[in-house]
Amino acid sequence: MQNSKTILIVDDDPSIRKFLEANLTARGYTVSLAEGGPQAFQILSREPVNLILLDIMMPGMDGFAVCQTIRKTVKTPIIMLSAREGEGDNEKCLACGAEDYVTKPFPLKELLSKIKLYV
Repeated sequence: MQNSKTILIVDDDPSIRKFLEANLTARGYTVSLAEGGPQAFQILSREPVNLILLDIMMPGMDGFAVCQTIRKTVKTPIIMLSAREGEGDNEKCLACGAEDYVTKPFPLKELLSKIKLYV
């Protein structure tokens, strides 16, 4: 099941990156990994990406700031991921340019369904 779509995972938690990478590569996606905004910007500057999974709560530059920076130059769909369940986070994600929002811990089937909407 090779679909040659590339998904960039931006999350400071190595266990989340590994979990998503294993599940997405098993489904035929190509996966690039970044542990924060600066690394994500480097990847985006050198390779095409079909979808970005972006964590909100990261040290240094949070996901909202990363999303706004990405949106200045790249139109790739972004799904924000967050362990926060605060009121307004969904709206804030959409306002900064993301297409969708998923709360951690998420059922894998739910995330995969959302991924299919955008790639």
